[in-house]
Amino acid sequence: MKTQTLYFSDGRSDKQYTLSISQAPGGYNVVAAYGRRGSTLQTQNKTPKPVSLEAAEALFDAILREKIGKGYRPGADAAPVETSRAFPAHVGSEFKGTLGSEYRPMLLNSIDPSEVDRYINDPAWIMQTKEDGVHAVLHVGATEVTALSRTEHTVALTTDQVALLKRHFSNTILDGEVIGDRLVLFDLLAANGTDLRGYPAHDRLRGLTALFDRISYGGPVSLIESASARAEKGAMLKRLHAAGAEGVVFKLAGAPYTAGRPSSAGNALKLKFCASATVKVVSIGKAGKQSAEVALADGRVVASIS
Repeated sequence: MKTQTLYFSDGRSDKQYTLSISQAPGGYNVVAAYGRRGSTLQTQNKTPKPVSLEAAEALFDAILREKIGKGYRPGADAAPVETSRAFPAHVGSEFKGTLGSEYRPMLLNSIDPSEVDRYINDPAWIMQTKEDGVHAVLHVGATEVTALSRTEHTVALTTDQVALLKRHFSNTILDGEVIGDRLVLFDLLAANGTDLRGYPAHDRLRGLTALFDRISYGGPVSLIESASARAEKGAMLKRLHAAGAEGVVFKLAGAPYTAGRPSSAGNALKLKFCASATVKVVSIGKAGKQSAEVALADGRVVASIS
């Protein structure tokens, strides 16, 4: 019914991972097939019991996102990735602390669609596209390029991405999103030994844009689309919504970069065009009754499916 195949190649391994949603009595199953490319693949049912189509698709998307973060890419000719680099204990004498502890991603709270006009009309807020990939902080040293997710796991980059970052972004720390063979950068956290997180967001974006002016656009590494003026933000919002994009992000132009997620609101906010959530099955119906309850991580039951 729905199938996606990903490939992983790093010079030592050449693997395939196929994930499928198939209809079963009482619901749907998510099944994975994996192994060396060209060999007989092993299979694993990710849903021991059939679930609703909505739950199956949520699980399907979550598994694919996890695999892409580990370096798997769509397409049989997907670019090779680099995952063997050990994450350094320190990002270099020019930066204090470690990338995993000090340079952490900024996490965003959501706004309601009814609030969007406020941020569109207010020139103090920059709007950017929201990407649906693996959020990572990247350290580009003189010889090494490393990336960590918000859970401090190594994020794989393609060899083309690594080469371009080394060539044009040496001695920088960047904030971005890995989406398959695409790396989209949206913030500059440090450059040439200077910590920029205390600088206003519009200055950091200006610095990142200046770095991009050295390279050709449209390659393996790209710059996030941004808008500041009211008319530009309005037109961009309509275009992205019509194109089925993930959503948009609003950043307070004069605000510093603050890692983690604030308890409420914040200097950067996201508007998702489609709502999503990760849930867990907390109860299964009695024998002969195909039903289940699903809950959020805090235990709140949010839906009954059958």
